[in-house]
Amino acid sequence: MNQDEIEEKINEGWIKAWFAIEVMATSKELTEKALAEHVEKLSKMKDVIVISKDFKSVEKVENPPKNVKEAYSQVVEITLLAKDLLTLITAIVI
Repeated sequence: MNQDEIEEKINEGWIKAWFAIEVMATSKELTEKALAEHVEKLSKMKDVIVISKDFKSVEKVENPPKNVKEAYSQVVEITLLAKDLLTLITAIVI
């Protein structure tokens, strides 16, 4: 989607939003898989258009939660368009 198309959607009332989503899991592979699946769910939502996604590198967590021997974390920054406020709220809670 180019900038003109994005502006057209915004002019139609679509909401442009930026999300930073973090996942933490007990292995690097599980962390990457969980975050990728979550972003895929967002991408497939009706009335949501993912404009960009920037996956950061997986990092080992220095002080994992109690009773967790080892943990890894990854963040993705996503810019998206949502058709309306209800769609945006749904995207936040999925």
